[in-house]
Amino acid sequence: MLSVLSCIVLRAEKLAQYKFGDITPEERDMTVYDKDPDAKAVMLLNLRDVKFRTSGGKIVNITTNHVRIKILKEDGKDLANVCVVLYNNSGRHLRETIEDLEAASFNKEGGELVRTRMKSDLVFREKIDDNRDRVKFSIPKANVGSIIEYEYSVVSEFYANMDDWYAQQEIPVAYARYTAVIPEMFQFHYELRGYDWLKTVDGDGLVDYTDMGGGRSKTYAMAGNDIPASKSDDYVWCSNDYVAKVSAELLGMQLPGSDYKNYGNTWEKIDDILLSDNSFGGMMGKASPYAEELKSLGTDTISDIGLRVINTIKLLQSHLKWNKGYALYPKPMSKTVKAGTGSNADLNLVLINMLHDVGVKASPVVMRRRDSGLLPLTYPSVDKINTFIVAIYLSDENLVFADASGEKGFVNAFSTRLYPMRARIVNRDDGEKWINMQEVALSTISNTVNAAISADGVMSGECLVRNSGQAAYEFRNSYSDAKDEKQFVSNIEKEENVAVSDYSAERVGEFANEASEKYKFTRKGEVNAERIYINPIVRRLVSSNPFTDAKRFLPVEFPCRQAEVSNYSIAIPEGWEVEELPQNVSASTPDNSISFKRECTSADNEISISMVFRLNATFYGSGQYQNVRNMFTTLAERGNDMIVLKKKQ
Repeated sequence: MLSVLSCIVLRAEKLAQYKFGDITPEERDMTVYDKDPDAKAVMLLNLRDVKFRTSGGKIVNITTNHVRIKILKEDGKDLANVCVVLYNNSGRHLRETIEDLEAASFNKEGGELVRTRMKSDLVFREKIDDNRDRVKFSIPKANVGSIIEYEYSVVSEFYANMDDWYAQQEIPVAYARYTAVIPEMFQFHYELRGYDWLKTVDGDGLVDYTDMGGGRSKTYAMAGNDIPASKSDDYVWCSNDYVAKVSAELLGMQLPGSDYKNYGNTWEKIDDILLSDNSFGGMMGKASPYAEELKSLGTDTISDIGLRVINTIKLLQSHLKWNKGYALYPKPMSKTVKAGTGSNADLNLVLINMLHDVGVKASPVVMRRRDSGLLPLTYPSVDKINTFIVAIYLSDENLVFADASGEKGFVNAFSTRLYPMRARIVNRDDGEKWINMQEVALSTISNTVNAAISADGVMSGECLVRNSGQAAYEFRNSYSDAKDEKQFVSNIEKEENVAVSDYSAERVGEFANEASEKYKFTRKGEVNAERIYINPIVRRLVSSNPFTDAKRFLPVEFPCRQAEVSNYSIAIPEGWEVEELPQNVSASTPDNSISFKRECTSADNEISISMVFRLNATFYGSGQYQNVRNMFTTLAERGNDMIVLKKKQ
């Protein structure tokens, strides 16, 4: 039995067969792919076929990949270097092997198409780690105008696991097809993802195949034409979430003469697996290596639980440093303490136990990092999780979150990689376990500008910026990433077109919710005998619209919710008056999730400008793209508005 998520079904009597090396004249003579004239290459065929058989008394699945590529530009030649990863598990005596590898290039020579076969000395195998090997091969004589083709089968004793198949690739795909012959003893859940490039093909006798043991089976197929190249656009965390692909998970199986075995998991079962695992839940709820130090400092006696939590995190960060790595399973605390450094999982394990030492309840929050892709709800698996942070209970109803590796942040403020839409609290409590971390994080900025415009067209003044929450974390990271403060100030000058002096920053090295910066600035406007023209905005929301494409297939994903408030007070010189102010603006998306309001007034030789920007959602589907694009067009254009002063008569 197989369930397929798809809304469009095509009928076919039998699928076309594509023989290796059967190059068409159109493929041979192609010099440009008309659907994408700038493409470095086009994948003419992207075929995968999955079958099952028995081998040595074991059930195996055989995944055959057949790829044909036309190279159109110099940078397309690198596609002739291919890598295949094979998995093994010596403890379970399971492995994968590669069979029937064939590869060749095809080039026009003297009016004929000449095939150059890949020899065995161009195939290399190397060990990646204890569980993975890599097979690499290079197809000879791959030049601009060449067609390269390769085919191989992976025989896997991990029959319950089938790798995702990506119909969409880094280059456009002229034709893609996935077929699977599934014996009736298996129940798989199939899922099609991405834009509507793939259609399910239904029919009897689609392929010729005799099932293992002569049993009954059914063939399933998904196919698509003219699939555009995948793009890693800005404002998308993991583009692989949205490319056209097929995923499969074994839900259960019933071998002849045996009872049905359920392989499907629930998230409640995943909770139990993690909590019962000695490498995860079994390491929590123990005394930390810093229990005595916490007690000697009296941290456990601080009545304000929030302050107790902050002091605990500060103590941890004074002892341990993040090694820039992420993990799900932490090392034993003794090893982390000895090394003085560790992954975020290593540090978060220590934090959970330190909080336990001071009487504060804390639980792991497991997740899949945003840059790794979405955590599936439909087929739960520990394999889909790759790290955790810490949920801290200030009370039964009041939760805050921390990542001990985020030393430049605060509670509810750390790396935006750790703000997925789906994260899960793992403990034995009843109640809701799912958390949308994108609703937790908030970046807040407050800008106060006091300035004066001189008669020679120079605006000078002071700017005070207060960064809170996620904004403070981002500011501290930008500050530390600069070579020194001089370079950081230079970056401000370039971004805002001002000259900066007397720069100072506060709380830039602290674990705190806020960090501020203050500086003096000057900006030269345009001046003539009658008028002064100057842009007064020295803290722009955006310098240009990042959304320039007329159409977008991918969604727009912002790092977190944002709020920015700016207030300007600008004195104008004696003998001059306001002729024109920046436009008043009140703009928002139809759902009001993005809004911008600006009010400009003048009285008694003083101009006042107030601006409020709010971004209350982090995810916008492709259908909402035009609304987002129009909003950011407004922000970019209004950031260039001028003050015009004219000389009094």
